[in-house]
Amino acid sequence: ERDLLDRVAGGDPGRRALWFTRLWAAKEAAAKAEGTGLAGRPRQFVVDGPHPPGRAWAAADWAGHAPPELVRVTIHKDDPGGPVPSGSRWVALRTVDASGQIQPEGGQPGAPEPDSGGVGERAVARDVRSATVIGQEAACDGAPARRAGAATYVVAWTSPEVEAGGLPNKKE
Repeated sequence: ERDLLDRVAGGDPGRRALWFTRLWAAKEAAAKAEGTGLAGRPRQFVVDGPHPPGRAWAAADWAGHAPPELVRVTIHKDDPGGPVPSGSRWVALRTVDASGQIQPEGGQPGAPEPDSGGVGERAVARDVRSATVIGQEAACDGAPARRAGAATYVVAWTSPEVEAGGLPNKKE
């Protein structure tokens, strides 16, 4: 996964923090879908990607936003000879603000939407304070602040739709 982190984030500390958070959230989502949670074994959940979505997933109505990033998490089970892959889950990833609004790459207002490869010139959050929070948020008159450094969250989920979305159409 260090190679994946290098590929999608390079040496930029903000991008690395964002992608580390995404990778960890993907592991958590897959582990919960398996019904086990990480249970102190995060290395048994190996993330790869991001992957281009299948045609139906890419063509879905995402309310004017790019489709969520898709990663695959391979689950390894213990075996006397060492860990053995036992299955995988597709996980969708989004970055949202504190009010649930979808944010572009890195959660910075005005930054471009992510591309399917997760690389390119984009603004990213510079301050990750936990595995799920980037930056801080201030509210005024009940409305979330729209400023650089406002709180953003990585959301990871899997579902039958995500599983189907991650599988490319055999005709593609």
